Amino acid sequence: MRVDVWSEFRIGWDLLDPGDPFDPGWTAPGFDPLLTSATRTFTAGVHMFTVDARDAEGGLTRGQFIVQVIPIVPVQADSWSGVLLRYR
Repeated sequence: MRVDVWSEFRIGWDLLDPGDPFDPGWTAPGFDPLLTSATRTFTAGVHMFTVDARDAEGGLTRGQFIVQVIPIVPVQADSWSGVLLRYR
């Protein structure tokens, strides 16, 4: 039984091409043994979070997570038409 030991990682948001190491969505162009990233804030929309992990033999494992961000309706929206106009 083979057990992979991941040694390097990279993470990114909303990648255009996950195979491109210089895609602007990656937090860094290469792999790093430590996962660090600046805080990201999304106000609305669907976003994809990607994690690549490389093992000691060079094998690659990729995980992708889809996150849907829905804005909170403010108290000032007193009618359904007001909500629709605000979040068009």
